[in-house]
Amino acid sequence: MNKSPAAGATETIDSEIASNILKALKAKGDMTQEDLAQELGVSYTTLRRSLEQHRNDRRSFSILELGKIADILDVHPSALFPPALTVVAA
Repeated sequence: MNKSPAAGATETIDSEIASNILKALKAKGDMTQEDLAQELGVSYTTLRRSLEQHRNDRRSFSILELGKIADILDVHPSALFPPALTVVAA
């Protein structure tokens, strides 16, 4: 089964977002993935499925979840997105 280029781009973006969430979580220092899942209102399994890089059944975060994650981790929401998707306001 061939994947479209758009599907590949989405997977890459999802991977970069997951990586940025993990970096922000590590920088926070006093919070585990289990804590993040609880604060987010999802199960640890659901969070792991969204963060794991190699899974075929990866679950993408909703925009609302990304906003909540940014709040929980005390980062600007744009910090979770790949640089190519962020725009600096003039």
